[in-house]
Amino acid sequence: MGPNEVAQERPRGWFIRLLIILRNPLVILLAVLSSISYATGDMRAGTVMACMVLLSVTLRFVQEARADAAAAKLKAMIHVTATYFAMAARASFHCAILCRVTWSTSQPET
Repeated sequence: MGPNEVAQERPRGWFIRLLIILRNPLVILLAVLSSISYATGDMRAGTVMACMVLLSVTLRFVQEARADAAAAKLKAMIHVTATYFAMAARASFHCAILCRVTWSTSQPET
């Protein structure tokens, strides 16, 4: 039994992110068609399709990296707190994403 914390998503490295992007069916299709074009001697079509693959993968990689950085900044700004009143005590606690609890008791406000 460990701390009462919500599981965090581990950040993916650039290589894993790139492999996930390369698994896109459109990227695979264009890469295969580009290879077939090169094999049949149509260098122009093969080059165009290879450029499309390169551009697509690069744009998606950069955009996902930016989105992950922005999401991390937003996540760092979130602080969840909760307060409840019981019969004779007021308890408030700070939750790290609704999990880590630090109790402090004081007299209820009237």
